[in-house]
Amino acid sequence: MRASGLSRSAIRRGGDPVGGDGARVSAESWDDRYEFTSTKLQEFPLPAELPADRGALLDSLATTLSEVSPSRSVHVFAATEPSESLAASLKVAHAKWTATWEHMIFEQEELDWASYAAYGLLDQTYTYGSSEDLGVLNLGERAFEIHLARQIELGLAKSAWFERHKTVPQTSIPSSWPDDYKDLVQRRLQAIEDNPHIQLLERPEFKRRWATEPWDLQQQRALRELVLDRLEDASLWSDPQGASCKSVAQLADAARHDAVLVEALQVLAGSTHVELVPALTSLLSEEAVPYLAQHRYKESGLTKYRGWQAVWDLQRREDSGEKVDVPVPPKYKPVDFQKTSYWQARGKLDVPKERFISFPGLLRSGDTTPVFGWAGWDHATAALALARATVELDAEGATPEQLKPMLAGLHELEPWVIQWHSDVDPAMGSSPAAAITGMLDSYLSRLALTRADLTNWRPAASTVRGRRRNNASVEDTETLV
Repeated sequence: MRASGLSRSAIRRGGDPVGGDGARVSAESWDDRYEFTSTKLQEFPLPAELPADRGALLDSLATTLSEVSPSRSVHVFAATEPSESLAASLKVAHAKWTATWEHMIFEQEELDWASYAAYGLLDQTYTYGSSEDLGVLNLGERAFEIHLARQIELGLAKSAWFERHKTVPQTSIPSSWPDDYKDLVQRRLQAIEDNPHIQLLERPEFKRRWATEPWDLQQQRALRELVLDRLEDASLWSDPQGASCKSVAQLADAARHDAVLVEALQVLAGSTHVELVPALTSLLSEEAVPYLAQHRYKESGLTKYRGWQAVWDLQRREDSGEKVDVPVPPKYKPVDFQKTSYWQARGKLDVPKERFISFPGLLRSGDTTPVFGWAGWDHATAALALARATVELDAEGATPEQLKPMLAGLHELEPWVIQWHSDVDPAMGSSPAAAITGMLDSYLSRLALTRADLTNWRPAASTVRGRRRNNASVEDTETLV
């Protein structure tokens, strides 16, 4: 069966995740993605002998590649007591990862040409006898890529292949190769010219793209994940009095004693001197969503959120045995959120996936760094932490206007605490629900406010235009390592 026939009958076309031509449209055929279905593949003929050894080797190399990936290397470093630094460990892993990746490109190329012979498309051997003399191959050096580069140079073809894969076109066989491999590649190039079957198969649309995410990006993500995972340690978000919101300065003081976290930040920054406060502020801010709806959504999103609250109230009535009609709540859009990062953490159904909770406007006496909470708290713990922060703010002389958003946050959590945490907590002597409702009622009475006032509260419009410089690191809270 011809390869193009297989594509038409056995594979479903899809969009390209790498290109920018659109979800279902591509400028070149190699941009297309296909789904191979097992039912159709059963109809595909197999030769009597398959190059199984090369397939097994590729599988083994893929395992090695995974074992030395940035995410795995960082995980192993954090879980053990290595004798070398994180930077040194990653440097060694990077070298092995690159060598393994290039070896896989070489072995895949050999597998391709061995498969052509297995299907009777070649009358000679076009595979390399020993990989020890070469063993690796770079993108742009495969026979079809050299042939394509020559075609482009002669004006016989146009392709974004090299640009898309950040590869330099090569029209000549690399001089550094062993003579026997150079001769082999020259024979492959001649086969592409002379053999119509090989000419059809040795084209970008039938070759592996190796569109792997660069090591540097993988490493950056792995290091970020390591730092964020360690910042999610539950012990950082509590003290002998219970759950506690923390300022970045407080977190920096604690993080300074975490050697793994500090080293990860140093590698991320590319320097052994890292200012913890601004570094942590940046990471936490990108992974946090505000505690209060008025800080999360624009007005369009707030309207939808109130619709969701009405649906939740109906569902609670339905759970209690009442017969009610529960409408389908509206879905959110990116424009409904104050920031893109909030939309990315929540999505169209507003499902919380963030790591942390931010508290815009909440500042501590003598500490101007942002305050955060842990998104791993349940509703009761989050409410108790917010209640504690409210009492502390009140004790520092906060005005009613400063207390309003804090009380609005408690009001937002109150229904969930009542629903799930109405049983008495022996450690408290009462239920979390009773404690939160009692505190909220007390503050509302004292400030002559109603729950409707809290719902209608809005943050003051910002008067700052343009991008504000991050001044989180102030002299009295700056921590340098």
